[in-house]
Amino acid sequence: MEFPDDEERSQKVRAFRRRRLADYETAYATWLGEQAEVIDTVGLTPEQVLTRALTLLGP
Repeated sequence: MEFPDDEERSQKVRAFRRRRLADYETAYATWLGEQAEVIDTVGLTPEQVLTRALTLLGP
């Protein structure tokens, strides 16, 4: 939940993301997929995501 105390605002954020989905897919299919590492955050805590990101960035 983006805004736990404001479901309407959370819905607006989700709608914005859905409207931009084609842009995200295009970016991933072109430059982003080649230049970035995607971190699957499903089931991870924020700390686990941070650890994974720091590992990818290296020393």
